[in-house]
Amino acid sequence: LGYQTYSRRRHERPSLFGPQRENRGRRRGESIMSWRYRKYEKQLRDADPKLTEIRLWNGDCSRHQFRSLLSTLGNNETAKTLEVRMAFQDADREALSSLLRRNRSIERLEVRGCNLGIAGARLIAESLRTNTTLRVLNLAENNICDDGARCMAEALVSNSALRDLDIGTNNVGPAGGTALFEALERNPGSSLERLVLDWNEIGQGGAAGGVAEAIGRAIRREGVVLAEIGLSMCRIGAGGIGIVADSLRTNSSIRRIDLSGNELDVNKGEEADEAIRRLAVALRLHPAARFVDLRQNNLGDEGMRAMAGLIRHRGEIGMNLRHNTLSDGVAREIASSIRANPSCTQPVLRYLAIVKKRLGEKTTGGEERLFGYLTHIGIRRSYPQHPTRDHRRRWDAPERVRAWWRPLLISVYSAGTQQILRKFHKEEIEVVPFLVWRVGDRLGLGGFFELVRSKPDLFCPALE
Repeated sequence: LGYQTYSRRRHERPSLFGPQRENRGRRRGESIMSWRYRKYEKQLRDADPKLTEIRLWNGDCSRHQFRSLLSTLGNNETAKTLEVRMAFQDADREALSSLLRRNRSIERLEVRGCNLGIAGARLIAESLRTNTTLRVLNLAENNICDDGARCMAEALVSNSALRDLDIGTNNVGPAGGTALFEALERNPGSSLERLVLDWNEIGQGGAAGGVAEAIGRAIRREGVVLAEIGLSMCRIGAGGIGIVADSLRTNSSIRRIDLSGNELDVNKGEEADEAIRRLAVALRLHPAARFVDLRQNNLGDEGMRAMAGLIRHRGEIGMNLRHNTLSDGVAREIASSIRANPSCTQPVLRYLAIVKKRLGEKTTGGEERLFGYLTHIGIRRSYPQHPTRDHRRRWDAPERVRAWWRPLLISVYSAGTQQILRKFHKEEIEVVPFLVWRVGDRLGLGGFFELVRSKPDLFCPALE
């Protein structure tokens, strides 16, 4: 095809941003980007009640068109979501700040990677002091630094409407991180439920203890509603994790906490193991915790054993333990904990059938995915960090991989079956279509339960 023909046909393809019916009205040869801006402009001009979301990417419109759109949006009462992905200039930051002061319908604003900088964060923070409708604010990847984080902290002291704030990857240091959590402590009416500070080195330069103390005070505050905290790659260290763990003992609102990528110092193994033990004890007693992420933290055998004990005593909690050292012995302890506490598994017959088939196969593949689906526990086989002397591939042979996963899959299979039996005897089983179990011959759901009743050992193999 010639270039002109190819270009024309490319612009005539259906929209990549929605079903084809939304592509109606696009002029012949008009780019998708220009057409999307023209569609938003017409809906705003006509006060279309169907306009609830506006998404603009870099190149969708000119600077003048973008500012004109924000000006018109200030009087709109139907749009709930505004997502922008383009590099802002000073006039764009002023227009966005003016929009937040005037508009009373937008509940979700995402300006990720828009080059807001400190000036943009200051303008948005000033708008938040009077805005009472915005619920979700995503400012990730905008390089707001400590000064911008302090401005946002000042806004959080008086704002009681915001529920979700993401300031990840913003070059925020210890001063900015401490200011944000101190603001939550100072605002008794705060309704913030999710705060993400991922990829900000708030614990650098030995300041992890001070930042962790501020986090602890915010968590312990009476009436706090914070349900999710993201502290991935924040360098808070073992001391910071220990302080956060102690604060969780008096908290009843946290449901998810991300502590991944803090890379506990392997040279201080005892301190790191003690911090993880304190975290495991706090989560065991916590009434609401549902998920903890501990990826890439250099956890050793003692730390992993502490998490295995958490699985044994607190089944209804998910955890991600990938990219930590996991020996064969610890894997067997996790398997034993799963068998001791079947409530940590999902009794899904279809996937238990797949597990049973996998145990009988001679090939590997899918074990990690199956285990994670049925338990909400993410683990991965640990490989040596350095190749052997004969420079062979670092990957284990299929037989060794299967031998490592076999106890875990057997424990999941046994625990899931026990869950099914318990629900069956309590008459809580719901008949699900297409559920068929093959045991020599095809059985319906009723036949399967009769077989489980008569031969439970067939479905609960002993742990090898």
